[in-house]
Amino acid sequence: MVLDLIGLTYIDSAGIGMVASCAKAMAKAGGRLVVAATGKINHMFEVTRLNRVIGVFPDLPTASAAACEPPPSTSGEA
Repeated sequence: MVLDLIGLTYIDSAGIGMVASCAKAMAKAGGRLVVAATGKINHMFEVTRLNRVIGVFPDLPTASAAACEPPPSTSGEA
């Protein structure tokens, strides 16, 4: 799933929390959530370090391409 936040100019802690909850639900269902965001919104993902858990990309085409890639392996297998 791609969440397009490009036009957003403000996000509060409730919004960040909702994105985190959605990402967790997507992962549990075997899916993946990525975000397209710039400016202050991208900065909020960096400040909260949520960008380490959810892919945040500078534009919709890049985010869409990343959403189609398999998620990175966390099992340590190559």
